[in-house]
Amino acid sequence: MILLQATNCIFMADNYLEKQYEDYLARKAAWEKKRKFKTPKPSREED
Repeated sequence: MILLQATNCIFMADNYLEKQYEDYLARKAAWEKKRKFKTPKPSREED
């Protein structure tokens, strides 16, 4: 019984970490897409 509860906790933790990692990858992909299509600002030349 105790072993079963410990196993369930491990799976729950694993599922939580997997969900967090998937969310991170989605945010990273959105950030990279935004960065890729962003037009660079013209640099100001100082004389």
